[in-house]
Amino acid sequence: MIEYFESKTESKFQEKKDVLATKQDISELRLATQQDKIDMIKWMVGLWLAQMAAIVGLYIAR
Repeated sequence: MIEYFESKTESKFQEKKDVLATKQDISELRLATQQDKIDMIKWMVGLWLAQMAAIVGLYIAR
């Protein structure tokens, strides 16, 4: 009976082993997320500056 459960557990583990994330996978995901956040902040600042320049330009042109 115990051997049956051990073999069943081992087979289920082997099936799901490829799906489990390792520490390296999580580390790479964190790095990618961090890079995405940095890129988003760069775009936000750039668009904010462009918007402010447009507003100031319209104000001066008045």
